Amino acid sequence: MTEEIDPKFAETIMSCIIELSQDLSLPCTEVSNEQDAHTSKEESIAAVIGYSSPEIKGSMTVISTKELLKQTHPNLQMGIPVGEQEIEDWVGEISNQLLGRVKNKLLKFGTSVSMATPSILAGTSLASRSPREGSRIRFKCGSDLGSLGVVVDVIPAPGFKFIIVDSSNSATKKEGASILF
Repeated sequence: MTEEIDPKFAETIMSCIIELSQDLSLPCTEVSNEQDAHTSKEESIAAVIGYSSPEIKGSMTVISTKELLKQTHPNLQMGIPVGEQEIEDWVGEISNQLLGRVKNKLLKFGTSVSMATPSILAGTSLASRSPREGSRIRFKCGSDLGSLGVVVDVIPAPGFKFIIVDSSNSATKKEGASILF
């Protein structure tokens, strides 16, 4: 049985997904736990990436159709062909970018998470199962090309609360910003 997700954690995840979906030009909304974050009868590609710290642990799954991943791939804007390997690399990169944004924003709660390497899955009717413990939040970003679903599972350590300890978040810059040495 899953627990209610902490609203501050949910807001953090949602803001990161919105930022990334804007970078990819995909509108994004939260979906209820009864709905799938991604549904498609065509072959889908997913990246599952884990994270952990003494305060929280969990995983993030990014799942999409091949066509959406192909059409949002940066190579396409440069006229470079996008094949199967590039599509698989791209969904892994999207999961890395998204979890990296989350990692940066979690610093304000006093937690620094370590990130795993994403694992890539492909197939039809891919679906994540409900976690046995912790909380889950689902999001769906969609366009005419298909949808990009995000499922985040989190298990907080006993007694951990998402309380802001550093509102300045001064240790980080906005994603994509340049830092000159």
